[in-house]
Amino acid sequence: MNQTEKHIAPHYPNDLVDFDRKGKYHPPQFTWFDKVVPTGITFLNSNNMGNLYKNDMFVADAKRGNIYHFKLDAQRTGIMLPIGPLADGVANSSDSLDQIVFGKGFGAITDLKVNPYDGNLYALTFDEKQGTVFKIVPNN
Repeated sequence: MNQTEKHIAPHYPNDLVDFDRKGKYHPPQFTWFDKVVPTGITFLNSNNMGNLYKNDMFVADAKRGNIYHFKLDAQRTGIMLPIGPLADGVANSSDSLDQIVFGKGFGAITDLKVNPYDGNLYALTFDEKQGTVFKIVPNN
């Protein structure tokens, strides 16, 4: 962790609620104040975007057309948020979202996946007329 990130530690094991071994609940580590519509979450398990993003979490938003990037801690049990407006784990303004926006302007993203064959990140959008598949590649 560097000086520009704050680790949001998970509240386990005492805060986890076990549902008869069928699943566990964990309190949220990040909250959006303004409504978003998360439609896809994936973990980039390749280094196609460079080692900076490998094994990080990406979340698609159908309402704003954004893809958000969350860096994970070394154990992959908590998120690392930038120091500043997001340090408390709450995005309470559009300006604070800029710190975690990975890509924007996609429209209504309906799905976000890593292709197991080429290791690239793909976003699927859909409007009233058609769907579009975007291949996310590094901007060199």
